[in-house]
Amino acid sequence: AKAVVERHGGKFPADRGELKRLPGIGAYTSAAVASFGFNLPEAVVDGNVVRVLTRLNGWTDPVSQIADKIESFAVELTRASRCPADHASAMMDLGATVCTPRAPLCAFCPWRDGCRAFGDGSTDRIPNVAKMKKAVKKGYAFWIENGAGEVFIRKRAEKGLLSGLTELPWNTDESLPFASDWIVTDKTVKHVFTHFDLTLTIVRTRADAVPDSDGFFVPPSRFGGYPFSTLMKKVVAKAKKS
Repeated sequence: AKAVVERHGGKFPADRGELKRLPGIGAYTSAAVASFGFNLPEAVVDGNVVRVLTRLNGWTDPVSQIADKIESFAVELTRASRCPADHASAMMDLGATVCTPRAPLCAFCPWRDGCRAFGDGSTDRIPNVAKMKKAVKKGYAFWIENGAGEVFIRKRAEKGLLSGLTELPWNTDESLPFASDWIVTDKTVKHVFTHFDLTLTIVRTRADAVPDSDGFFVPPSRFGGYPFSTLMKKVVAKAKKS
């Protein structure tokens, strides 16, 4: 909300490129907002849509290898539709209610006659989604407090995991960022990401400056004014009790 006010005068941008530049908004969310909010011809591709399109075309390659092909076909269909928002909603509903992962209701599908997976009986093998074992990562989350009782926070990069959000410094290698009288507490936070499970241990110290960092000190009472992720909200809650 702060970014919308500061960058766009309080008006939500009706452009996917501008939407993606807002903190916490990635490729999927930007497409969804552009489509449902502004009826723009942006392809909204979730798991349901992937399932519909791969079965329709009989694509048996691993989804990870044909992501661009799926996206391109979704874009083609979206741009050919009369109402992009209705099309996006219909595609997602079709995958969620008819073209389901198991026992799809092909008899009720409007695309049944042209569906290659239905034609050759391969719906149970499409889409080809490899099940990968999730990685397990452990690291430290740092509660760095200065003499005024303020805590050091920083903003993440605009791209990548948790892009643009505010956070306490943390890592996934259990290393200490600079020399100080660190206290490794017994407080831990567990969080599940799409591709890995994370456990962070709260580590505390007192310092009036943080070397080689672009962050800043803020009173904990003002944390509510910053966009913390769910992970960081859990970390802050645990750190306050440590």
